Amino acid sequence: MLLVAVVIAIACTGGSAPTTSPSPTFNAVAAATEGYSEKTFSIPPNRPPASRPTALPSPAALPASVPIKHVIFIVKENRTFDHYFGKYPGADGTTVGKLLDGTTVPLTPAPDVMSASITHGYWSGLFSIDGGRMDGFNTILGGEQLQGYTQFDRATIPHYFDYADRFVLADHLFTSEYGPTLPEHLYTVASSSFGIMDNKTHHTDLPGRYCDDPHSSVPAFPQKLSASAQRRIMRLQNRLTDDHPKAMFAISGYLKKVRACLQIPSLPEKLSQAGISWRFYNSPQFPIGNVLLAFRRIRFTSLWNNVVESDTFLNDIRDGNLAQVSWVNPPAPYNEHPMLPHRDQSVCAGENWSVAVMNALQE
Repeated sequence: MLLVAVVIAIACTGGSAPTTSPSPTFNAVAAATEGYSEKTFSIPPNRPPASRPTALPSPAALPASVPIKHVIFIVKENRTFDHYFGKYPGADGTTVGKLLDGTTVPLTPAPDVMSASITHGYWSGLFSIDGGRMDGFNTILGGEQLQGYTQFDRATIPHYFDYADRFVLADHLFTSEYGPTLPEHLYTVASSSFGIMDNKTHHTDLPGRYCDDPHSSVPAFPQKLSASAQRRIMRLQNRLTDDHPKAMFAISGYLKKVRACLQIPSLPEKLSQAGISWRFYNSPQFPIGNVLLAFRRIRFTSLWNNVVESDTFLNDIRDGNLAQVSWVNPPAPYNEHPMLPHRDQSVCAGENWSVAVMNALQE
């Protein structure tokens, strides 16, 4: 039994009403590229890279009563609950949004391809959330024309709505951190950002190279903040507005720079210690998502052999070669991150890739 399992046979078509099509197969995963031209990218060949491990560690013994054999985390980026599921029946969502001037506007239909990547760093998060008033999303770069006030529905992302029908939809699940890729991805493999609150501050020519970039540093709060300091920072976060910029400087006074090559515990490391097999899949076109590159005890040990390219994930399913635990950052064209790494990132293509994976898990 898998933790994720369902067969969906319809395919989204980039914004129009869904149509029926055959379920994606291993030899026809091109269904997941719907909405792209072949000039944008090519489907990789069905072969593993030569450097990847060919054998998994011996699985840890589990009681016969435990039906779960594989746990798979699929990690995608930069889409909010209301942006995708605000119209889902019965969910605690919304179809309107507030502006900083007090105006309430309807959320308009979301485009399949976003025209802008709205800023989403730590400070942008604070300005947008505005102390819980949720009215600052039109004040941040890339959102001034209400680009963030849009949403999908069942007709435009039918697979995801069907999965919500069949499984669980977490309408009270909130982001772990105000900030962007690095701290959020740290939570996926370590259940903490260890005080790190933004991406790297030193702009070298090695984006997302972490331990491989000796000049890469990231801003972080100290690990041992006093309770009074934590309360003060939270008060300052709630007061941060264009009219109160001093809060930003006050918060910045607590920050320090740390090398983006961390000597901290991680779930993959603990799995290895327990004899549980794991793999981490990432796209070389989106290196900033390869968060394990920031863990010294993984990057510079044999554990790094478990970090492989995401193009091989469907092959591992086909070959019966899944580890017991997998983290999957999809191939770059399917991660649903607006405009990264391609300007024409398609939600439809990303959703169809998810369907290809879900179908493959049951064949």
